[in-house]
Amino acid sequence: MNVKIAIKFLIGFILMGMACFLNADELANKMPPLEKSFIKIMNKAIDEFVATTNEVKKTKIQLHLQNSLSNLLKDRVAKNWVGEVISIRSDDSDGSARITVGLLIKYGKAIAVTTLDNKAFDDKYHTHTGIDIETNLYNAVSELEIGDKVVFSGQFILSQPTLLIQDSLGLSGFKFTSIRKINDDKKSK
Repeated sequence: MNVKIAIKFLIGFILMGMACFLNADELANKMPPLEKSFIKIMNKAIDEFVATTNEVKKTKIQLHLQNSLSNLLKDRVAKNWVGEVISIRSDDSDGSARITVGLLIKYGKAIAVTTLDNKAFDDKYHTHTGIDIETNLYNAVSELEIGDKVVFSGQFILSQPTLLIQDSLGLSGFKFTSIRKINDDKKSK
């Protein structure tokens, strides 16, 4: 395990925490139990990671996190999870949509699920996480704005038979299968 990856892992959580301003009360009640368990595991790992300066221990924490998440997400599926859109963009090489959704986390920090950065990463990992043009999913993403609260489903991508792909912005390699904006009750009244 590369210690630099572990450091990027932590920095990613802090950066996502600054980027997301998720309303805990607003979204927590809409979260399915699996998402709540996922966040609980992530919170514990973040707390342990921040509490130590020992690089070997940080690597051990990250390995334990990987195993815990792989055990929790045996089928790697996230169904009807809730979060906030952090970024939306299109890939210059093929026009596919790339999206990042922040998840609720205590302490004002957030983690994110995201498509891989670009087609080159998708090709490297053989994942095809980009959202193709002329699909219903692409159309749904095109109607979203940064800051929108959303319900989404999809599948985490594995980097090894038992480990989820991670990068410096939290968990990545997520292939979205559906996403929709959560209706704002205040606007409908």
